[in-house]
This record gives sequence, C-alpha cells and structure tokens, in this order.
Amino acid sequence: MGVWRFVSCHLTMALLILVMVLHFLPNAGFLPWGGLWMRMQSHSMLHSYYLAEKDVYREMGNNWNPDSPLVQAKVERRAKQYHDFFTYDEFGKKYVYTYDIDSFYWLRYARNLGMKGRYGDVQVEGRDFDRLVIAPLGVQVEHYSPHPYVLAWMYKVLRVFGLPFMEAVGLFPMIFVAGSIGLVFVLARLVHRPESAFFAALFFGVLGTGVGHTIWGNVDTDAYNLFFPLLVVVMFAGVLLFKGIRRYVAVALCAGVVALYSLFWIGWWFIFDVLLGALGGKLLYELYVSVRVRKLVPEVFDSLCLLALLVIFAGVFVSLVSGLQYFLSAFGSPVAYARQLSDVLYYDLWPNVYQTVQELKGVPFSLIIIGSGGFLIWAISVAGLIHTVWTRRNEPEGVLGVLLLLWLVAMVFATTKGLRFALLISAPLSIGFGTGVGKLLRVRLPLPQWLRYGGVCVGALSLMVASHQVQGSFGDVRTEEQYINDAWVVALEEVKQNSTADAIITTWWDYGHLIKYVADRPVTFDGGTQQTPISYWVARLLTTPSETEALNILRMLDCGSMNAFYAIENATRDSWRAFELLDKVLPMNDSDARTVLAQANASAAYPLVKCSPPEAFVLVSGDMVLKSHVWGGFGTWNVSRAVAAQLAGHPDAEKRIVQVLNWSQDQARQDLAIIQGTADMRDYVAQSVAFDGNIISCDANACGHLVLNLSSHTAYGSRTKQVYPVVHVVNNSLVVPNASDDVFLVVSPSGTGMLANRQLARSVFTRLYFFEGAGLRHFKLFTSVPSLTEKKIVAYRVEWYSELSK
Repeated sequence: MGVWRFVSCHLTMALLILVMVLHFLPNAGFLPWGGLWMRMQSHSMLHSYYLAEKDVYREMGNNWNPDSPLVQAKVERRAKQYHDFFTYDEFGKKYVYTYDIDSFYWLRYARNLGMKGRYGDVQVEGRDFDRLVIAPLGVQVEHYSPHPYVLAWMYKVLRVFGLPFMEAVGLFPMIFVAGSIGLVFVLARLVHRPESAFFAALFFGVLGTGVGHTIWGNVDTDAYNLFFPLLVVVMFAGVLLFKGIRRYVAVALCAGVVALYSLFWIGWWFIFDVLLGALGGKLLYELYVSVRVRKLVPEVFDSLCLLALLVIFAGVFVSLVSGLQYFLSAFGSPVAYARQLSDVLYYDLWPNVYQTVQELKGVPFSLIIIGSGGFLIWAISVAGLIHTVWTRRNEPEGVLGVLLLLWLVAMVFATTKGLRFALLISAPLSIGFGTGVGKLLRVRLPLPQWLRYGGVCVGALSLMVASHQVQGSFGDVRTEEQYINDAWVVALEEVKQNSTADAIITTWWDYGHLIKYVADRPVTFDGGTQQTPISYWVARLLTTPSETEALNILRMLDCGSMNAFYAIENATRDSWRAFELLDKVLPMNDSDARTVLAQANASAAYPLVKCSPPEAFVLVSGDMVLKSHVWGGFGTWNVSRAVAAQLAGHPDAEKRIVQVLNWSQDQARQDLAIIQGTADMRDYVAQSVAFDGNIISCDANACGHLVLNLSSHTAYGSRTKQVYPVVHVVNNSLVVPNASDDVFLVVSPSGTGMLANRQLARSVFTRLYFFEGAGLRHFKLFTSVPSLTEKKIVAYRVEWYSELSK
C-alpha cells in the first residue's frame, strides 16, 4: 500500500524513475526499452560476431548451419580474432577502440589539453597552432570549441577509476543521452500528462535515428544535438509559463542556452529559428483574435515584447561568445546551407565533396517516415501535436505544440537534403508520440478504466515493437564497426617511428583525423578540410596513369597545399586562367616553370609548386577500393566543363563559353545542348569510374568464370562472352595493355582479381594497392599490413629525386 500511495502521490517522479530504469535493462532487440543498454553494447563489440558469422557463412556456403556445434565453434574462434583486432592493451587490460572517425578530431585536441595544457599542438607567437592540418601549412587555432574541454575534464574525473583516456571519454554520449531522455520526459509532461511523458521518453531512447549516432565510443558532437535543443525548449517553456520578472529571467536563460549551443555546433541557428517561428505563430493568432474582437488584445504586446527580448538577448549572448556575424547567420544560413549541400558546382571550378558524404545525401520523405517509426507512429505523433495546438491554442501547451510541429517539419525538410539531420527528428517525434498516446488514454470508451488504460498501453508498446525501431537500433549497434583497428595502428606507428616530425602523409580524406591522432604527422587533408580544391588534386593523383603527373601534383601539395593556385589566381584575377596556368607548369622542369610564372606576374607561386618538399608518405587501403566511385569521379573531374556548366546559365552563354574557355562556336553549341539535356551535372563534368568491388579468386588459368590468357594479356568471360584486357605482373614487371576497352581485369600477384573501369585499372592507385608499387620509381614500398576487414593497408615513402619534374 505504501508503494502505491507514493506512486499515486508522485506519479510524475515515479514514471521518470521507471523509464530511466527501463532504459538500462537488457534488451535483445525485441522489447521497447533498453536504449542506454543498447548503446553500451558497442563496448561489448557485438559486431565481432556479426563479422565472424559473415566470414564463416562465406567459407562454408551450402554447409552453413548456425545450430551446428562445428559452425558455432568456428564463429567463436573468428569472433575472438575480430575482438582482439578492434581492441588495444593498456594497464595490462584489453580496451575497445572508439568508433566514429570524426571522434579522433576531438580526441586529439582533448589529449593536447590533458598532456600539453593547450588546445593546439604548438604555440606560435603566443597563439595556439595546429601544425597537422592542411600540410605543410598548418593553421592558427581561431575557434576554441568547448567539446575537447568537456572530454578532457571527463577523463580527469574518470581516470581515478583507472580508466585509460579513450575508454573514459567513450562514455560521453551515454551521459548526454541520459540527460536528453530526462528533458524529453519534462517537455512531454508540460505538453500533456505524466503518461505522455513516459511513452515519449521510452520511445525517444530506442529511436534508431538517435541510437545510431550516440553509441558508446562515439565522441563526436552528435549527443549535443539531442541535448541542447531540448534544453533550449525547456527554458522556452519557462518563458511561456512564468509571469513577471521570472519570465524575463527565463528569456535570458533561454537565450543563454542558445548561445552555449552555438559554441558546440555551427547549425545552432535551427532551434533559434524554430523559437522565433513559434512566437511568431503565437503573435499571428493573437492578431487574428484582435481582428475578430475589433480591438488589440493585451497578449499582442506581450508576444511582441517576448519576441524582441529573445532576439536582443540571443543577439547579445551569441555575439559575445561567437561573434556578431555568427548570430546574423541565423537569418540566412538555412537557404545557404541547403544550396551548399545540393549544388554540385557551388564551389566554382571544383567538385562538391559534400555530395559524396553518405550522411549528407538527401532522403525521400517516405523513407524518412519509414526509418523513424513508420506511418502509424507518425500519424499518432502529428495528430497528438495538432490536437494540442487546436485545443490549447490560448495556452503554453499550444505554443509548445506549434514549436514541436515547426521543429519536426524543419528537420524533415533538412533530412531530405542530408541524412545526418534525421538525428534531430527524434525529439519532436517522440514528444508528439507520447502526447498522442496520452490523449488516447483519455478517450472515453464504454469499458472499465483498467481495461481502457491497459489496452492502450499494450497497444502502444506493441506498436513500438512493430515499428521495427528497437530491432533496427539493436541491428545498428550489432553491425557498427570501428574505423580504427590494429592494422591501422601498426601501419601508422611504423610511419611515426621512421619519419621526421614534418613528414606529410597523403591518403583520401576519410582517415585524416585518425592519422593525425595515431601517427602525429601532418596530413594533406582530412574530414574538416575535404571541401577544398585539395580533394580534386589528390583524386587526380590517384586516378592518373602517369607517375610523373602524380609526383608533380604531390610535390605541389607538399610545397604549399593549395596556396600555389591562390597565388596565381590573385595575380591573374581569373580562376579559370589560374587553373590553366597551374596545370601547365606542373609537368615543367623548375627553370621553365619559373619563367612561365614570371611572365604571368605570378612568381610568388613558384616556391609553392617547385620547392624541395619535406619527407612524404602515401597510404592506400582496401576501404579506398570500395570508395573508388567517389574519388574516381573527382579524379576525372573536367574543370573546363565545370566552368561551361556554370556559364550555361548566362544570358549569352555560347558567346561567354567561347570567350572564357577559348572553345570553337561548334564545341560551345554542342556542349550547351548536352548541358541542357543533362539532369545531373556530374554526368557531364566527370566520368563514372570505379572498381566493381567483387574480389575474384585467380590462378594461372582463370579468375572465377573468366578464362585467362596471360600471354595475350586478356581474359575471356565464358558467361558474358566478353574479352577483357588484363593488368598483371610478368617477370616482376607490370603489364598495362594500351587498350581502349571500357572494362579491364586487374589480377594481383596475391591471386585475386577485380574488374575496373579503364581509367582506374591503369591508375597510380592500382599500382600502389594491387601491385605494391610495381613499375613505379618514386613510390617505394614502406610497409604493407594485412587487415581483417580492409584486406591490407599499404604505405609508401616518396623518393624526391632531382629529375622528379622532368
């Protein structure tokens, strides 16, 4: 009786305790709870079993029987291998590597704070300097994110329990997700009733759009994007609920949290714009009421005052912590950011890297709904919020309902532009769902109350299970794989131990943050600098069949990154002419390059193209084979066509193209017709090239169903009846047929083959990855480390000979 009396008197607190307890309970992927438990399963590395099962299934084929003791034993042994592969030893114990690749960006700064007491790697003229980015330049640290400080303080607190750095900060998302669950509960309670809060917080914790980004070990900033918008709205609820001086204090606190959020994420403005929209909606409604009663109601002045105060306080606070321009961006960023993500030619001559980042690709509306609960969940959520807005339009609950609907609509629109914004759908959708369920509980039916409540509860729980959110969330955790593993650590540690501190490492941008963290060496570019012309040049280095061209591109990058192009552009005042001139001088010897640049009044660019470069390494990995369609398209990017595509929108396009590109009228006319008939400009500007990704076992006579004739350097498809030129090694020399076929077969000395487009089959990357530098004079094999998941990671030391530019 005492328990029931407590629950009845303190229902809200009892339900909050219950929902938090439920989220820590184990869940094998079928029950509508255990959100925090599921996130912690990444620490148990369930993906090692997932990978092991895939390997054993592939090996056993038709003999696969998951219930067989023999199969189970094989899976256990292989899972143990994977487990060891993704763990490191410290203090005599095994610990799990962190997960997300962007986490290493923040981990390095947090480690600097802990070990050196400063944000940057070094100090230059009393200012922090990051020497490892945009090699060889480095950058002065201008923006000090508080996130590394949070991680550093977490480690200071948790190291008393004997936890190493990476293990301690891996708990970061768990702390902020737990706080976010509590804030969802509070908001749903403010919108409706305690039972609504319970269902909202329960659903929020297991929603896949949130779980996938906030598992243990993901120390990127995603967890803030759950926590801070919710905290802002809770503060805003105080603005609506309080009166007198407390209301103005609440406005200041709300604006203060907005300013704090602006320190953690560049997209902070979305929640500020939603607040303005909600207050604007409130004001419009009150003006409508004024028109109906034919006099200005007092609430209009109150809403105008709140709106003005929120803008003023937010403007002051955001400007103080981030700058006035940062605050003003809140009114123009949505349109600019949407264009930045979607426009292929937004960056003039160069390809838009954001178009190739999977999480920044748009998602159709129907898939957004299916991926975040399903149509029934959405129907309950939207209906619950709309009903709240309609029935409580004169009250704070109604304004919060408008805010949540605006938040939901805005994030759905954003997700159609980029998948990563699906994370921000979680909170308003969950609160709406809880509100809808709470309203269903209040429906008067001719049934006993216990049956009415029990039926709706069981139905809601069943619905959450049926929505596949729990299963999907658990599946994401089970298959999530770390970017870092023993192979990468071994390869990078070997480079670190055998190189100078200023040695530059070049590879595709994905692994830049990891390389800086482990090898402590400068990188050409990384996940924070990929949206630059460097992406084009590195991709061109990989895709070109000419070692000389690759070496000259690498020399330019290692002499001054993209400063050579900018220096020429500054001299010519013409981006296209700057590119033409740079492309012209790259293959020249030093003397001729100096003369040509001097004639163009661009002598300042000479040492940035033809310097004596520092020590350099180039890394390639199996992961890059799978991503060849991305960097391959960049490497075949036709800059003159990119300019033509931009000029096609000019009123006198044909004349402009002839003038700027020096094309004939016929060529300009033909290309304009192609541009007008092309839906995706990438199809016009770049070639579609890639490895097909399917590894074929080869021997001296065959590769899978392909019959080899290595004396004629061809392979014949017994099924397709097609002949493929073969790139392979004969007597330690690489044979690259000079054929015009679209598809080649690459046969490596290790006994594997893969089909590829002509461009990639003949590329420098193919020689580096599949043939360990065969036929190359300037790329000397440094180390090749086998990997359980990426086949191998290969590092080359660059030999800068005096004749490198001839």
